[in-house]
Amino acid sequence: FSSNGLVLSNSAIKELFEYHYEGIDIRTYISSSPYFSLISPEQTLNQLILPADSFQSVVSIINQLKNPDLDTLASWGLITASLSDGKETLNGCNILLYGEPGTGKTYIAGIIANELNKPLLKINTEAVRSHYYSDTEKSARKLFKNMRQLHEKIAPVFLLNEGDSLMHCRNTFITATVDSEENALQSVFLEELETFPGILIVTTNLRENLDYAIFRRFRYKLEIPVPDYDCRLKLWKLHLNEEIPGSAKIDLTSLAQEFSLTGGEIRNVVLNACHHLISNPDLKELTYDILYYYARMESGSNLDKRNKEIGFRN
Repeated sequence: FSSNGLVLSNSAIKELFEYHYEGIDIRTYISSSPYFSLISPEQTLNQLILPADSFQSVVSIINQLKNPDLDTLASWGLITASLSDGKETLNGCNILLYGEPGTGKTYIAGIIANELNKPLLKINTEAVRSHYYSDTEKSARKLFKNMRQLHEKIAPVFLLNEGDSLMHCRNTFITATVDSEENALQSVFLEELETFPGILIVTTNLRENLDYAIFRRFRYKLEIPVPDYDCRLKLWKLHLNEEIPGSAKIDLTSLAQEFSLTGGEIRNVVLNACHHLISNPDLKELTYDILYYYARMESGSNLDKRNKEIGFRN
């Protein structure tokens, strides 16, 4: 790439686009904090494969975040002077994405950030959790303080994966110090989620583990379903692209019908099958049997009896 006589290497171009936002080097704001990691998602909305109603829900969330129209909300009496309902808070948004592992929750978070043209910062839960319970509460408060500062400077989208590791049901029977400290931690999240002015996306596989009071504080609560047959077929076609030798000959409809796999699981199957193809020089192309073997493996079945059929080597 060359501009005005300045030649940039591919690595420099990658760094320019990944780490800079509106002329600001994001690393200058997160390098001193253990709480955040910068993610550079490449996925776009037209790559998202979901049932129609779930897809439309994602589109609706993105559109509302792009055009919050706070003035209209104020004219309708939906914005008051209270701490939790002020314009600054309504300009932000807490989003909960929940569902089975591998259904695309983190993938959707990347799409939302890209569609909003905002950097995506992953919250490092291990940096929040402390070996000393009393320090975890302090760390959580410091986390949100840092998030508010970053919101003012670069307004990123924050992503907390496996949110139930930090947010969960409060203990009603206090029997030890740890119970009291965990309840104090939940109080921090209850307070901060109520007033946080930025965009926070939380994912979880265990929706039932969240305290209802915390669940209520998410403006959008979207369940990401296990893909149906039509979505599974599209996912197989997405991951088993035409550049893979033999892919065009494989009956994907049969695989989509027989195996109720998520997008993440289908990707694992294709990766494992391709590694198998590469590591066996006698094989010239991918076959249905190879994919079938790894699909059964991914779904938890024992397929030792098929080893010889697809040419496994001891």
